[in-house]
Amino acid sequence: MRPWMRILSLQVAVLHLPVCAATLSDVSGTWHNTAANAHDVSIEVLDDTRAMASWYVHGPGGQPVHLYLDGRIDGTTISGIAYRASGMSGQTDPAALDLDIWGKVALDVFSCQSLRMRYHADGPAGSGYGDGEFELRRLKRPRDLRCNPMPRPTAACALSLAQHPHATVGLQLFYADQAESWEWADDLGVEWLRIEIRWDWIEPYPGQYDTSYADRVMALAHAHRQRIMVLFNHVPQWAAEQSDLLPRRASAALAWFVRRYGARISAFEIFNEPNLPGYGWPALGGSTEESATIYAHTLSAAARAIRKVDKQAFIVSAGLSPQGDPESYFRVIARTTPSDCYDSVGLHPYGSQGQFANVRRNLAMLLAQEQLLPKPIWFTEYGTADDPQRAALLNALVTDKESGAITFFFTERDLGTFTETYGLRRKDGAAKSDYDLFRQLFAP
Repeated sequence: MRPWMRILSLQVAVLHLPVCAATLSDVSGTWHNTAANAHDVSIEVLDDTRAMASWYVHGPGGQPVHLYLDGRIDGTTISGIAYRASGMSGQTDPAALDLDIWGKVALDVFSCQSLRMRYHADGPAGSGYGDGEFELRRLKRPRDLRCNPMPRPTAACALSLAQHPHATVGLQLFYADQAESWEWADDLGVEWLRIEIRWDWIEPYPGQYDTSYADRVMALAHAHRQRIMVLFNHVPQWAAEQSDLLPRRASAALAWFVRRYGARISAFEIFNEPNLPGYGWPALGGSTEESATIYAHTLSAAARAIRKVDKQAFIVSAGLSPQGDPESYFRVIARTTPSDCYDSVGLHPYGSQGQFANVRRNLAMLLAQEQLLPKPIWFTEYGTADDPQRAALLNALVTDKESGAITFFFTERDLGTFTETYGLRRKDGAAKSDYDLFRQLFAP
């Protein structure tokens, strides 16, 4: 895998985010939490899609902490990732100011004089803060700015306010419709499972849904305790024939699926390795840019469809293969997809044993170069078909897992008898020594 672009530091890129003229004046100004003098919040609406906020709070130890919010506007809510600033406020040297992820924040606008702040301090810099909410009252707003109602976009995206996992190891069940796969997951003690739901199986013909496979899988999910990430994958041939209609068709299928099964699902990964056609995403267009652009529009449409029904499930961009120029492909996704249409970035770190921290840094720098703030990484597929090397890979994963929110190991059993031997068990179900090692290393 070629390295992600080496670029300017994250701190420099964040400090040079473009500033747009404010066009929505509803919440620009200073707001005060009447219950706690420490919570004065300064808000500036930059345009009809974006707002920034900053405020001081007292940390768990009583120390003053400066927080920043890069928010996206969805109707009467501003939401996004909050960052803790380390270093002097107003510092002119970017290298002296670090921004660490604190957690998620949402501002609900009730009127020109009343807001509510909700927060989940689930980032590395948010330890000890927990979650909660409080009301804000306006202190002042910029002179001559009028209070106008905020328009509500139709079917807009929004980030989940649920708490991301941290340094978690999950498991992909390749044979998710078989009860023994779930029993093995129970025995291993894993808390998260990646389950593939094939679009071409649930909608073999336009508008005609087949529930047989999904019903079997979701019945097993209801009988077990793990949290589920659904990999929505494999574009049907009929849907791939008109790529301009793919976003609408995929979002319609997902909307049907979420209405029927969404209550049991904690996350959705939208397709698999689109930068390497043949593993769920078709070869579309004549270039990386065209394929990635179609995927980005599909991701956005899928996210909007999910958010109509489910406000909490994580939306994960497709795990990209280390082959197929992932840097260029993701750069198009980042430029084309609204940031609040996906909660985290999916990656497949095959070949990066012992190097997950470098993958995380390089992705953060790529987002910074695109003038976007960091997102959590979900390593949605990782493993090896080389049986003699698997133990070393699992032992390295004890450290590697710290660089992502979650890493899904692939998979519970081999796909074939002599080939595709990725499993912790053989094709016939016999346990390999790696099965016990996995349990020893990662069981709670």
